[in-house]
Parts: sequence; C-alpha cells; structure tokens
Amino acid sequence: EFADAFGHLVREAWYLHRDQSDAYYFSNTENLTKRLATEAERAPQNKVDQEMRRRIETIFEPKRKNAYQSLKALPVIDEVDLKGARVLLVLSPDTRNPPVEAQRFFDSVTEKNNLCVLTGDGSDISSLEEKTRVLYAIAKLKAELPESDPKQKELDEKDEAAEQDFNSTVTATFN
Repeated sequence: EFADAFGHLVREAWYLHRDQSDAYYFSNTENLTKRLATEAERAPQNKVDQEMRRRIETIFEPKRKNAYQSLKALPVIDEVDLKGARVLLVLSPDTRNPPVEAQRFFDSVTEKNNLCVLTGDGSDISSLEEKTRVLYAIAKLKAELPESDPKQKELDEKDEAAEQDFNSTVTATFN
C-alpha cells in the first residue's frame, strides 16, 4: 500500500524532486511533472494534431499491403483521393456508428472497394489527444535540456510510460 501511495505522490506532486542518488525531497521550485503539465497544456493544437496523425500512421502503416496500400489518419475528408490503390481511412469517431462524416463520404464514393474505414469509440478520442499532448511536452523538454541533465533519466521513464499510455488508448479507441 505504501509503495502504491508513494508512486502516486511521485507522479502527481509538483514540488517533489529526485536527486542523483534517487532520494526524494520537496522544494519550492516546480518539478518535471509540473513543467510537463504546463507544456502539454500550451502545446499548439496544430502540432498536437500533426503528432497524433503521425503516430496513428506509424501504428496502422500497411506492411503486407493485402487489405490496403495507403493510409490517411484523421484526414480532412474532402481532400481524400481514392483514385489508385486501396486506402485505409482512420477517422475520428463520433457518437454514431458509423460516424456521420464516414457514412456521407462512403455514400458519395463510386470506388467503394478501394476504401476501408477504421473508426472507434468517440469517448476515447479526447483521451488520445491528451496522451499526444504529454508525448509532445516530453519531446520538447528532452530537446531543451542538456543530455547530461539528471532530469533526462526521469524524462526517459515518463516517455516510456506515455508511449505505453498512448498505444493502449489507441487500442481502446479503435478496437
């Protein structure tokens, strides 16, 4: 119980620091958790969308290209071109299944065999954006801090946990 409670405190406290010997102490300056929260909140929406799109494209990238040959993650639906190879559209879910946008697009397409649509649970898409904001903030702080900074180790740990959170949220959203 103590280890769980302390782990929660380490993740959430804004003024709890860890020194090079892995001892924890409180200070009157904000820690990495607070800086990450601030950076995540300030992340420009276009950068967050771009990073989320890039990560989703990496996850769903066609390998064998049996079912689809190209991929468009969270596209502007009017800009999708279906001439040529089969396309997987990863669309942001809404409250209806299929999403209204996907249904309208599918109805307007003549080459229906060239289209595969992946969508999911609309309640998880905001969580996916939140996870992307955290990953963006971590990457930004890693780039700002010198590699010799002791906080780099903590950032690496947070990065690994954030990657896992992002991947599990993608699974929950599009499963």
